[in-house]
Amino acid sequence: MEPELLEWTLEKRRLSDLRCLKKNPRRICKHDADQLKKSITKFGLCEPIVINRDDIIIGGHQRYHTLKRMKKKETIVMVPEEGLCDKDAEELCVRLNRNRGEWDQDILANEFEVEEMLEWGFTKKDFGDFDLDAPIDGVSGDSEEKEAIIKFIVSIPDGEATSFENQLDDLIKKFPTAKKKKKKV
Repeated sequence: MEPELLEWTLEKRRLSDLRCLKKNPRRICKHDADQLKKSITKFGLCEPIVINRDDIIIGGHQRYHTLKRMKKKETIVMVPEEGLCDKDAEELCVRLNRNRGEWDQDILANEFEVEEMLEWGFTKKDFGDFDLDAPIDGVSGDSEEKEAIIKFIVSIPDGEATSFENQLDDLIKKFPTAKKKKKKV
């Protein structure tokens, strides 16, 4: 039998009544703080601050600081039905920031524009080794023709690698000057 879930209620609190958890391990850089402010300005506080029954913030410290900088007086908060002990509050503080999943790189690359993602808070560092500033059709030598340099990494289950490679070879054959470099990891 699974234990009952802790119930939480949505309430309003004055920012001046809230206090930060002393052991909060999260920080925010200026770029991310600016992006958080843009998000709150555009969409409001759609993710409430999480507090304990004694008004100590468990999750949402950066939203709290941003709201204060924005001169807001009140905010919405999530409050547990029963107060959490200090150890549970610390654990939840870490879990709220750690248990966030990861990006699906394929969806990001294929469904969103780089310019939009940069506007929404991504940085060039988030794109790893991909050179966002490089022209897609860089000039190769003194030739009048331009050579498109496209690099990609493909991760394929062993059983499908041969089929993929054959399809890739067929595609490359359509471009007589194309070259394939294979690097197995």
